[in-house]
Amino acid sequence: MTKRLVLCLALCTLTACGIEDSTHTGSESEALVAPGTLPGRGVTPLAVTVVDDPAGVGAAAERKASVVIRSAAAYRAAFGHAPPASVSFSGGDVVIFFSDGVKPTGGYTASIVSVVQIGRALSVATLLTSPGDGCITTDALTTPYALVKVTPRGRTYNARFQHLRSVDDCEPPPTCDSIECADGQHCELQEIVCITTPCDPIPQCVDDGAPEFCGGFAGFPCPSNQLCVDDPSDDCDPSMGGADCGGICVENPCNLVDCVPGNVCEVQDGEAVCVPATGGGTNPCAFTLCPVNTECIEQDGEAVCKPIGGGGDRCGDVTCGPGQVCCNSSCGICTPPDGACIQIACL
Repeated sequence: MTKRLVLCLALCTLTACGIEDSTHTGSESEALVAPGTLPGRGVTPLAVTVVDDPAGVGAAAERKASVVIRSAAAYRAAFGHAPPASVSFSGGDVVIFFSDGVKPTGGYTASIVSVVQIGRALSVATLLTSPGDGCITTDALTTPYALVKVTPRGRTYNARFQHLRSVDDCEPPPTCDSIECADGQHCELQEIVCITTPCDPIPQCVDDGAPEFCGGFAGFPCPSNQLCVDDPSDDCDPSMGGADCGGICVENPCNLVDCVPGNVCEVQDGEAVCVPATGGGTNPCAFTLCPVNTECIEQDGEAVCKPIGGGGDRCGDVTCGPGQVCCNSSCGICTPPDGACIQIACL
C-alpha cells in the first residue's frame, strides 16, 4: 500500500507524567550527539521489542505522551500497575511509551520505528499512521499507542524524540502484472527497507541469467547501482591469500533502503546499514590529537592513532604488519602501499 510520509519538523518535548528521568536537557544537537562524540562514532542502533502488557496502559494513552521509563516504580506511576515479567529494569531494560492521544475513528496506528543510542543519549523515532480517504474505519474513539523496550549499553541520561507521520491510502499492494521489462530481464518483487516499516515490496526489473563478472587482478568494476562480492561458486577465497579472486555483481543493498533524515546508507559486511551523516565528509582526524611518534589515520570512518612508519592498520579481523596497509577490510587483505588490491566484498 502506498504511504505518504510527512516529517514532523517540531521535535516533541518529553512529558514527565510521573515518570523518573523523563526530562531532557541541552540543545537539539547536544541531545542527538553526546558531548565528545563525533558524528558516526559511538552510535548504536538498539533492538526494539514490543512490550505485551496484559493490563494495558489505562488512561495514559488518552493524552499525548513521549516518555522513557527506567524503573518499576516509574512504570507503576505511569500505568497504575507493576510491569510485566518480560521487562527487567534490573537487567538494564528501558521502556519507551508513545501516544498521540484520542482519535475520532479507528484506522490509526502508533509505532516506534527506531531507537539509536548516541553516547549516553537515546534518539527515538516514532510514527503515527492515519487512515486515508479511501480507508474503511470504525466510527469510534480510539487511543493508539506504542509500548516497547530496549537495552542500552550502560545508563542513558537524555532522550530526544522525532515524530514521523504517514497516511495509509489503503491501496492494494503493487504487483508485476503491469510491469514490462526489456529483453533479457524479468520482474521481481524486491523487499525494501524503509523508516515506515512494515512496507510492501516494489516491482523491479532484474537481469536474466548469470551475474556479471567483477574484481579479479584487474579489478573489473560493477555498474554504479551494483556491488562486487566474492563468487561463492568458485574455490578462490580472498581471505585465504587469493588476492586476485574474481567476484560477481549483485544489487547494491543501499538501493532499497530509505534511511531516517540525517543518516546515510553504507554497505557493511554485505548489508545495508543506516549511519549518521558525517556533515559533508569532515575528516575525524581534525578532532583527534594523537600521542608523540604517532599519526592520525581515518579508518572505517573513525580516527585511529598509529605509529609513524606504517603498519598497525586494522583490516577486518587482522592487523597489517610494518610497511603494509589495509587493501580490503572485508576480506582482511593487507598489501604494500603500491600493491594490487582486489575490489570485492567477502560476505
